[in-house]
Amino acid sequence: MIDIDTIIRERLNLHDTSDIDCYKNIDKRNEFHTKIKDIINEHVPKIESKHNPEHEALLKDQGYVIFENFLSQEQVNSILEYTKDKAGYNFHVPNRAYNKETKIFSDDIDWNILAYNTDVLLKNELIIKIMTDPVLVSLAQSYIGCLPSVHMLSMWWSKFTGEVFHTQKIHRDGDDYKFLAFFVFLTDIDENNGPHIFYPRTQNGSDDLSEKVVITGKAGTAVLADTFAWHHGAPLKEGKRMLMFIRFGLFKNNNYYRDESYVHAQDSDVFFSKIEDSYTNRHLLRLFIK
Repeated sequence: MIDIDTIIRERLNLHDTSDIDCYKNIDKRNEFHTKIKDIINEHVPKIESKHNPEHEALLKDQGYVIFENFLSQEQVNSILEYTKDKAGYNFHVPNRAYNKETKIFSDDIDWNILAYNTDVLLKNELIIKIMTDPVLVSLAQSYIGCLPSVHMLSMWWSKFTGEVFHTQKIHRDGDDYKFLAFFVFLTDIDENNGPHIFYPRTQNGSDDLSEKVVITGKAGTAVLADTFAWHHGAPLKEGKRMLMFIRFGLFKNNNYYRDESYVHAQDSDVFFSKIEDSYTNRHLLRLFIK
């Protein structure tokens, strides 16, 4: 495959991989988003449109779209079963965990968050199929403007401890010049155990917080959102909840290096023994292929 990330960085002189503030300026975001997507479209063919146009319209207007029953209860159960004996870290991005101690999640654990290492998740067939789902990728492509790349995968438990984790405070994400976050509820989430709070139409830089959406749902519900918009997870008032998180972006961006996501790269047969070995899937997953 063509090394599209090197082409992008050399053509646009993006040689500093340590600057994560570069994605916060609105004018720079728009300028470099346009340039990068045009470079990708020169070299990487788009896939056929497979998504619901109404979802595209909602995503572009509101900044988010909700999918009820994205996963069946059987699929949810299989992921929960897969992770139940896996140890996790005390941070939503394990490579930036507070310490290197790991624990298996239980009702007795005193952590307010426990996340699983990406390399553990990349070995699960259902998770790989979700990451490369043609309808999801088609919708992300329509929003980002080119075939996207997956540059982050995480899954974490949140638990009521009385503490407030930093992602439970209102914030914007600055992960790329254009990106989307895909959240999948793996437990029922109500107003008491950490619903997703989103401020519509702030994805383009608006600071108007007059409208707030509280997103709850049964296990299997999913949300695709531009989290450059103001948002947060509500602090839990009780109980626990489990969430899967996939980030679609433009290229091998600076957050990919900051989070050291490259340490989780897998041999290609880890993926292509489970899904089709296609140019599209190799582009989508290339940041995690050795």
